Amino acid sequence: MKVSCFLILGVLFWASQASSDEQPAQQPTFTIAVDPQLSSPQAFEGLGTAVVPLRKTEGVAPRKDERDRLFATIRGLNKIISPWDALDKDLLYIRAQHRGLDQLSATYPQVPKSILAALQKALEEKRQ
Repeated sequence: MKVSCFLILGVLFWASQASSDEQPAQQPTFTIAVDPQLSSPQAFEGLGTAVVPLRKTEGVAPRKDERDRLFATIRGLNKIISPWDALDKDLLYIRAQHRGLDQLSATYPQVPKSILAALQKALEEKRQ
């Protein structure tokens, strides 16, 4: 009796493995961006991933002196951000360029909306 149970289970297991080999390839579980200059995209294929080329972003941290000079032109900003570290200041600079005022205000509730608007205006003028 035990032998026949194991035999039946073995056949069922073998049949399930055979049928799974015949199934079409699964959709990728997640997508990753790969910089071909740093790593081969082929190294990530077949791992349940979709590989896409890395896009260059516009969010580049400014030079410290450039950032601080711009921040100094915005009345009241330096007083608020003086305890922040350099990364937080860089992120504010980058986000102010690429986010809307409402989204920026939600991210930085401690900074008055009028100051954020002035920062965005200064950054826009700097780009022109």
